[in-house]
Amino acid sequence: MGHAMASVRPSTDSAKMNRQIINISQKIHGAIIISTPDDKVWYRGSESLAPRDNILFEMGLFIKALGTKHVALIFCNDAEGKSPKMPTDIHGLNVIFFDKDKSVSNESHLEKWIHKFKQFSHPMYFHLTDAVSEFVLNTTQYYDSILAKLSMADSSTTVRAISLVSPDVWTNDPHQKRFYEYNVSAKKNGATIQRLFIASDEQISDHWTIIQQQLKDGFEIKTIHPRIFSEHTNLDDSITFADSKEMRCYKTIQFYDNPYKLKGARLILNDNTCKEQIKSFDTVWKVAKIPSDPKFQAKKNHQPPGLKMKALILPQEVVTCGKGNSKIFL
Repeated sequence: MGHAMASVRPSTDSAKMNRQIINISQKIHGAIIISTPDDKVWYRGSESLAPRDNILFEMGLFIKALGTKHVALIFCNDAEGKSPKMPTDIHGLNVIFFDKDKSVSNESHLEKWIHKFKQFSHPMYFHLTDAVSEFVLNTTQYYDSILAKLSMADSSTTVRAISLVSPDVWTNDPHQKRFYEYNVSAKKNGATIQRLFIASDEQISDHWTIIQQQLKDGFEIKTIHPRIFSEHTNLDDSITFADSKEMRCYKTIQFYDNPYKLKGARLILNDNTCKEQIKSFDTVWKVAKIPSDPKFQAKKNHQPPGLKMKALILPQEVVTCGKGNSKIFL
């Protein structure tokens, strides 16, 4: 099981290094910062060695981007085996003391931190083997995972989404609203977003405000009737991400008593399964319709039945009612 990790050493070009770190922090899931005793400092009348100030800035930047549990700081001893002066605020964080004469101990401490990192990290942070290619996520994990993917989306990313949720969920659910904000950001970063709404012609009016907004934000939107969509049994409410590095698919799990409310999702990482999902989506996408304003949809002009009937007149009476002169002719 591998993961996206970066190790950081001091740089003489601080401005360049800071730009690199900001860029790196958006693409990785863990960081190990290596601190060496480079500068002499005087503290309360005594001289000691300390890491350069930019190391603490870099650690703070990674902690902000990744969280404290995903960042470690390695303190390397000097030539005499003395540890550099460590700021008191660092206590309680993930600090590893590195002694060049104790390689076994160094390796053990590092492995211990990596083990904790894996425990705290969600499976979405790892490039998993085909043997472990599917996870069941709760609602919070599902949204955290797709938001992480959207935050890393760029011009090489295509997001294919099928929406079965109700207009009320799009409008009022906080998870869905935040999800939409990340969609907008991904689009601004160059990602292609295709969304297929499952709705009949009568239901389009309920979704129209939402569809209009998404079209305005640059998404590719189409609609398809539920009956036609149901013919494709391998498709359901789902999101598929495909970029230059990987593919992954999320299939939502709804509550049995409320199909519009999410219970969680299945995260699928197997490339072949994701390719099949993408192929099925593209097939349905071709037959789906570009939405049009319900106010301008053509309505069928049904004439009254009497105007369609052929009039027939007979020369003689056919039915006489009672003793009077009432007569009925056809």
